[in-house]
Amino acid sequence: MFRASIYLSICSIGLLSAQHAPFAGPTEGVTFDAPTKSFRTITGSLGSASLGQAVLGDFDYGSVAPHKHYAVAFRDGRCFLVSALDSQQASATMLPGCFNMPEDVAWSGDGFTAVLYSRTEGWIQVLTGVPDSVTPSNLINITPGTSLSAVAVDIDGGHVVVGITGDMPGVYQLTQDQLFVPILSLGKPAALAFSADRGALYAVDAANSQVFELNMTDLSSQSWSIDGLNDPIAIAPVRDAEMRRVIYIASGNDHMLYAYDTTSHEQIATVELDFAPTMMAPLGHHSFLLRPRHTDEDTMWSFEDSSPPSVYFIPPTPLTMSGGLQ
Repeated sequence: MFRASIYLSICSIGLLSAQHAPFAGPTEGVTFDAPTKSFRTITGSLGSASLGQAVLGDFDYGSVAPHKHYAVAFRDGRCFLVSALDSQQASATMLPGCFNMPEDVAWSGDGFTAVLYSRTEGWIQVLTGVPDSVTPSNLINITPGTSLSAVAVDIDGGHVVVGITGDMPGVYQLTQDQLFVPILSLGKPAALAFSADRGALYAVDAANSQVFELNMTDLSSQSWSIDGLNDPIAIAPVRDAEMRRVIYIASGNDHMLYAYDTTSHEQIATVELDFAPTMMAPLGHHSFLLRPRHTDEDTMWSFEDSSPPSVYFIPPTPLTMSGGLQ
């Protein structure tokens, strides 16, 4: 078993609020930091990065579009589009027709479509035209007797799929009429993700410990077994540092990260983690966020899709404010 090296990022950059200094040096990205209720930069590159200055704050929830400088956020039951997170002119604009705060957001690869969703309450809401002409759909509820387990969107928002457990388990695609049609029968879909070319959907079936690759053109599928994963929570298809087509699977209670070659179906890396991953969200162009902070005592964890994967934790710098966040 390969055990990842864990890297400590050390930095002493002060955190400023609404009146902050220009960005200096490289940044890995921007993320929402729940304990401080703010969007904060990840200053530096992984291996020497820290959770740095606050760009905009006083939000109850936020989600940044992949590889973009805008986000959706919620405050007091209202939805906002947060823009220009890479500048001193970050701003928040209220979005009409969007009132239910989600538990999570699934973004299209191009960042133009966001699917808000709640597993607990069993609903999704699709925002298209982000960021220039945002149009929210109606709230779409999951059929009673079933539960929402996973959501995924392809690179341009053309396909939205959900995992359903309960009375009618499987993977369903959202139609233009806002109906769910079955496309893959699974016992317990736990994680979903599209390939970058949107030609394939990858799904993890926790009931049978299998990965499915669904061809989105003819809906044919193939599958292979995955051993040792008792709690798969996320999947991400990428090309690794050697340009192989790889899928990463994170397993929560197992504290594991696995990499599989999608051509040979062979397991090519096994990373034992010192924490329980809760997500696998794009961060930089070759990195993912595995666990954000939920309390001031938490540490943020990420990994880089090198060969083998390298895991890093990102310490926060002290939050200093001059007049509060805006």
